[in-house]
Amino acid sequence: MDEIYGYQLAQRGPLAILDNSLVDPHPPLYYLIQWGLSAGGRLHSEWAWRWLPMLSGTLAVVCFYALAVRLSSLRAALLSGLLFALSPTLIYFSQEARATSFVLFLTLVSMHLLRAIEEQPDDKRLWGVYGTLLLVGLYCNHSFGLIVGVQLLYLLLIARLGAPSLLLGVVLMLCYLPALPVFLPVLMTVQGVVQQGPSANLILIGQSLLGGDVLRYGISWAHPWLLGLTVGLGGIGVATGLREKRRFTWYLMLQLLLPLLIIFGVLRGGVGLSFPAHQSKLMVVLLPSLFLLVAQGIESLLRLRPPLIGRGLVVGIYLILLFASAINIQRYWEISKSPEAQAVLWMRAQVRPRDVVISLHYSPDAALSFYMPALRPHPKPDAFPEGIVLFPLSHITPMKINQPVLTASPDMARSHPRIWLLDFDFARPEVKAMQDDLVQGCTVTQEQRYPPFRVRLLEGCP
Repeated sequence: MDEIYGYQLAQRGPLAILDNSLVDPHPPLYYLIQWGLSAGGRLHSEWAWRWLPMLSGTLAVVCFYALAVRLSSLRAALLSGLLFALSPTLIYFSQEARATSFVLFLTLVSMHLLRAIEEQPDDKRLWGVYGTLLLVGLYCNHSFGLIVGVQLLYLLLIARLGAPSLLLGVVLMLCYLPALPVFLPVLMTVQGVVQQGPSANLILIGQSLLGGDVLRYGISWAHPWLLGLTVGLGGIGVATGLREKRRFTWYLMLQLLLPLLIIFGVLRGGVGLSFPAHQSKLMVVLLPSLFLLVAQGIESLLRLRPPLIGRGLVVGIYLILLFASAINIQRYWEISKSPEAQAVLWMRAQVRPRDVVISLHYSPDAALSFYMPALRPHPKPDAFPEGIVLFPLSHITPMKINQPVLTASPDMARSHPRIWLLDFDFARPEVKAMQDDLVQGCTVTQEQRYPPFRVRLLEGCP
């Protein structure tokens, strides 16, 4: 659904995308990037929408390895890089047509630039590139603010680059200012909605980040093992970095601890705002810092004496982490991720010209708009010899999604020999009544379920 949302926005154009920002909790830049890469929403191949996230995820692994080599050793960088590459969360978001993996890639690039600025603090061009990248990240996803705030604090307090970091912070704030009057009211609106659902806690966020979304795909034995062993290695990495006075370890620590302190200390404890459990994905930007600490932890274990003990510990922990990641990746591929798309694709393989297609839920509506773009909504089921006839569909609108209204009567629908009906298990009573009227007296010749959606072919209607 999120991907199709971006597709529909791309079709409407840049002005509509900017206007959408008034009610969307996400900033507009990534939608504008999608609009450009999809030729204004005219590309209907899934690859056209997923290649950038896939490329971003791949480049994120490369950037991670390059940074880990500088912060640890070659062996530790290789081992931690493989763990990062096989992270179920990274793999998941690297094939989803949303901003997450792109923002994760920007996070790693910003960390490289942060290191470069520490080494060349007088390079004004480097500061300009760094500031531009931070601004791009902010306008792609508000969660990137967790990265910007901590990095500026690190430059100010730890790297002791007071004047340029303060100047950069002021410039970023002025450039980001137009988004704040929009973002804050929308945040409050979203908060009012999510209060009805479960709130996140540290364990849930950690398990979702390291083992895959717990709410969407369920929890397995691998989740606590991934969380416990990864955090354990990261803790060893913190101790190693502090003991050996590696300054960048302070940044990695702050990057992990400050966002959690803000969420669970200031927001929840101070003003009573709960962090919704289903938004744990916003914390994905913290993954690189954790895995870089893991690299330092692996390096520390490999240096233990006698070597056999350290290597044995690394091999044992590593095999458990690899196996647990593989288990959760397998679970991810086995679980249906887009039942509305599966329903539409199954129907598309069998539909004939002049068939009537009726969708009674906005999710199949959206899937139809992407996978069967030749369909156009009509106020009634008029027969067109060149193609299929479709009942009126409701397009997704930000923050508020309405059920489609059937303007044509069931009698008009039943005048067609073949009717495809896409319905929803938990529809409102009035929609269920409409569904019953349509089916009454018809023969269901085909039926396929993709819970919570169902596709039926009705023939022989009176």
